[in-house]
Amino acid sequence: MADKGYRYENTRQWVRLPCDWYVKYQVEGKDTPETLVTAKDVSASGIRLETRETVEMGSIVHLKINANVAPLRKVLEVKGKIIRMQEISPESYEWGIQFEGMGEPEKAELNRRIESLAGRERLSRHRGQWWRRI
Repeated sequence: MADKGYRYENTRQWVRLPCDWYVKYQVEGKDTPETLVTAKDVSASGIRLETRETVEMGSIVHLKINANVAPLRKVLEVKGKIIRMQEISPESYEWGIQFEGMGEPEKAELNRRIESLAGRERLSRHRGQWWRRI
């Protein structure tokens, strides 16, 4: 009898790095201030955020990601498109955001840096009030 169980195969092109970095976002077309949230993971093609609000699928968001961890050591400013939204609890949602406007060389460089971090434990945000500077 053949095994008909589910077989997982990772088909991702880019390494996904678990993290709990702070991210500021602003939804394009909405007249609201930037919102500070937590990233759950990041790759060269996108990021997963935990938020308290819902928006329409396909919405464009402007992101400021604090990647102040060697070898990144910078705030990444990038635009993204919401491609997945999932309710985690009545007041908490996860957004899957695909980066837009980033060329292949930039993605490859970001991926190289993420790969160098991937072997370490979960990467935590730096303590302090850095988000006021971004």
